[in-house]
Amino acid sequence: MTADMSTFLRSLSWSLFGTAISAFLFFIINILAGRLLGPTEYGKYNLVATISGVLAVFITLGFDTTVIKFVSSTKKEEDKNFFLSNALIIISISSIVILLLVVTLSRFLAIKLNTDKLLVIIGALYAIIFTFKTFFDSIIRALHKFKIQAFVKSIEALVATISFFVLIIVLEHKSYVFYVCAVFIAAIVLLLIYFYQIKARFRRWSGKHFQSAKPYAMTVLATSLATIVTVTIDRFAINIALGPKVLGIYSAYLISTTIIASQISAAITNVFFPTISKSPDKIGLMRKVDNLLIWIGFPFLIIMSLLSIAIIFLFGVNYHLNLIYVFLSSSVAFLQLAAVFYVTIAMTSEKLFVLYTKFAYLKLIIILVVYSALFVLKLISISSVLEVLAIASIYDIFVTRYIIENKSGD
Repeated sequence: MTADMSTFLRSLSWSLFGTAISAFLFFIINILAGRLLGPTEYGKYNLVATISGVLAVFITLGFDTTVIKFVSSTKKEEDKNFFLSNALIIISISSIVILLLVVTLSRFLAIKLNTDKLLVIIGALYAIIFTFKTFFDSIIRALHKFKIQAFVKSIEALVATISFFVLIIVLEHKSYVFYVCAVFIAAIVLLLIYFYQIKARFRRWSGKHFQSAKPYAMTVLATSLATIVTVTIDRFAINIALGPKVLGIYSAYLISTTIIASQISAAITNVFFPTISKSPDKIGLMRKVDNLLIWIGFPFLIIMSLLSIAIIFLFGVNYHLNLIYVFLSSSVAFLQLAAVFYVTIAMTSEKLFVLYTKFAYLKLIIILVVYSALFVLKLISISSVLEVLAIASIYDIFVTRYIIENKSGD
């Protein structure tokens, strides 16, 4: 076993440890929230998270992923400090700007999204907390502090569990607002611990380091804009066309399949991206991923389908077990997991990543056309939305493989 592989496996074990504990506790909270709050309130919480995901792209401006790339590949510690400090300054300023814009436009946004002003503003606040949490987590990951990351994520999940128990179960506040509060409290605890770990690295603004990182950050931003629209438009479409109750039911199926798969992929890519950043053999990496996916494909679908059925039962009778939804969401989960591996390989090369960005925007245009047609024809449903997600993931897989295989040596 090579030294790089040994390091990868050791780091992966810590990443999986932290992710497993965190994912399990948040998973339990999610199911309890869906069961106790009911589909409508649970749908509103998921709309908050969806709004947050979109706003987070405009807050980070691509510098969350850029930090991982440059801090992981830079040898000088002081250069690493300037890269992460620049990113923190940018994110802090953009957070204030985005919050002011959302508050000003909250009434307009609420009408367009078929919701209320309070939910939109909460979504903006959630986005800011979520962004800083992701940013600090990215720094810890880029510095290869996987052991610390594992323990802090476990603490965050434990705090969220306790907060949820007190606010929702003991005090009986059966509202999405208090579910958000429970998550807020846990995220703030995580931020404080991470801040203590890296505060000595903060430096003043460096124009030189900003200019060095900006091209990659702009590429990340361009791709993130296309990606966030494609991964959130499904929930916006369902809420606008069918309301928060159906969004709550749809979200339960995502939690039982695609969210589990995303947690698995997050744990792996958490280590995979920093580890392969310096590897020049992109095609070799792709072949290994090909073989892995062939081996795990069918067992993954069977296990995920059975797990989904069990989880929907746990959510309760209000969430209506539907085997078609189970099959479609399980298939989407596997396809999205596969796509993440290939896209991660492409992201380690600025040239390949730029090419992928162009194709990502083509995918965005196609998806927007498809959803427009579904709205006009009044065909928005859980099934139709899951089918679009599957097609989008297949597109990502084929396009990314083509780029890696045909453009790596150019």
